[in-house]
Amino acid sequence: MKILGIKAVKKKRVPDYDKSGPLIFENILNRNFKAKNLNEKWVTDVTYIKTSSWTAYL
Repeated sequence: MKILGIKAVKKKRVPDYDKSGPLIFENILNRNFKAKNLNEKWVTDVTYIKTSSWTAYL
C-alpha cells in the first residue's frame, strides 16, 4: 500500500447521543387533533431511511 500510495478508508463514527433508550414525551393532545383556532395545535411525524447515496422520507 505504501508503494502504491493508497490508504485505508476509515468509517466515520456515529455519536451516541442518549444511551438510556428512545425519547418518550408526554401525550399532551391525547389524539384530540381538532382545534378551535388556527395554529392552535401543530403535530408532525418524520420517518426517514438514510442510505449511502440518498435519504428516503416516508
